[in-house]
Amino acid sequence: MNVAWSLRAANDLRRYCQFIARDRPKAAADVNKRLLAAVDRLAEHPLSAAKSTARDTRALVVSGTGAVVIYRVQNETVNIVTIRHQMRRPLKG
Repeated sequence: MNVAWSLRAANDLRRYCQFIARDRPKAAADVNKRLLAAVDRLAEHPLSAAKSTARDTRALVVSGTGAVVIYRVQNETVNIVTIRHQMRRPLKG
């Protein structure tokens, strides 16, 4: 299965890691690596995450990052919609 990043999700990842890097550059690099690896695994296991509150999406909680990857599976593509901190309000449908 293919993985496609929305512009929003790519920007979310960049901003999330930049925020962490202000105080902890090494941690930011680790978080970036973990998030990218988790998204890569979705290509093989697209239905592995729980269904999200937003319509037709799933939410993958990525251990050790404080982040949730929100994505949609459409045809043969995993579409990464956004990356959010776990403490933010859930997306609405």
